[in-house]
Amino acid sequence: MSFNPFGIGLQALSLFGSALLDPKQLQTLQEHRFRQMLDHAFEQSLFYRSKYKDIDLDTVALGDLPVMHKAELMGRFKDWICDPNIDLDSLKEFISNPANIGSLYLGKYVAWESSGSSGITGIFIQDEEAMDVYDALESVRQSKSEFLQHALDPLLLTERVALVAAIDGHFASNISFELAKSMRGYFASPFISISVLDPIKKIVEELNTFSPTIIATYPTAAVVLTDALLDGSLTVSPKEIWTGGETLTAAMRKYVQDRFKAKVRSSYGSSEFFEIAWECDAGHMHVNADWVILEAVDKNYQRVPDGQMSHTCLLTNLANRVQPIIRYDLGDSICFHETRCACGSNLPCIDVLGRADDLIKVPSDDGAVISILPLALTTVIEEATDIFDFQIVQKNVNTLIVKLPPRTCIGGDVAGDMNKCVEAIKSFLKAQGATHVHLVKEPNSQS
Repeated sequence: MSFNPFGIGLQALSLFGSALLDPKQLQTLQEHRFRQMLDHAFEQSLFYRSKYKDIDLDTVALGDLPVMHKAELMGRFKDWICDPNIDLDSLKEFISNPANIGSLYLGKYVAWESSGSSGITGIFIQDEEAMDVYDALESVRQSKSEFLQHALDPLLLTERVALVAAIDGHFASNISFELAKSMRGYFASPFISISVLDPIKKIVEELNTFSPTIIATYPTAAVVLTDALLDGSLTVSPKEIWTGGETLTAAMRKYVQDRFKAKVRSSYGSSEFFEIAWECDAGHMHVNADWVILEAVDKNYQRVPDGQMSHTCLLTNLANRVQPIIRYDLGDSICFHETRCACGSNLPCIDVLGRADDLIKVPSDDGAVISILPLALTTVIEEATDIFDFQIVQKNVNTLIVKLPPRTCIGGDVAGDMNKCVEAIKSFLKAQGATHVHLVKEPNSQS
């Protein structure tokens, strides 16, 4: 599989058509695609065949199907996947090699990984149709103002785009960005990837040298870059700032947008479906309901009414046939709006309660104050220790309390896991030029 402009173009035309559907027609299209995916999963996946063997698939409602979890799916990976040539061991070897970032597994599949809050590594394979759908959604499903701005250049061939994120692993945002870089022609403006794990001074220097027209990053990183703009160290003037991976609060948006004088855009996606929702000019998040189904449910997986925040949500991917994802517990709390959006779109609106950690500011070795990004710290700890559930509390300007719930520690080695966690943080702080920060251990804390 390679970049497929014909396939993306066909999907884009389909998206223009579905945008004209009323809610009832949209539901009919969604139901049709769901039935197709359900039949495909039963026929091609041994896992789903065993799960659905006593179910009448011709009449069953979506809400009556069993809920799927990452641990069970990964535990039966061979049975789950619809291509027998895909082998989990070779796939793990493929994604463990940074040199393969941006390359295709078996020459035709896009592969990325996600740990998530469960601490279980998920590996997700995308086939050609799924990637065509994702690329078309990203190109077409935008606010009207953004769509008009990029109408003559939907592939951003004239834009200088900088991604500031975790770029050392096979993460969805990094992989999709590298694929976008590889498909651009020789005369297209460049894309650049910058590690969010680097010291802010280095990030600023790279951005100043590159002078991007678009910056894509996390909301908290956008705030730190705005601080750098105000202190004069950052001198770029992007037209747009794209954010994702965390909750973009109204205060964050205003702070970044007012100082950069740039359009700030938020999006919602996951490793399970890359383009779940897009943001309209009214500031509301619209679900791409023609290609993904989201169910807002309580702790017992029963539907919650519109207007009420869910305990979690269930995702069904209607595009990816090599790795069917049906009623998958995504873990995010969402709330469907009760009324239609003023922007005119018939696609449903949601609020998402995602990650919203605070920035940590500590003194650097040269006496300045540096900001530590939450997602950067999370990435460092997870990659170095496999610890996924922790809390870091700032006691004072140069003291951080590290809290590690006992349930996080595999095999009951609380002290050993705490030491690994602290060493990972120390190494990260040293790379940031902040070696005088004191770390206090609280291994028996509950969160």
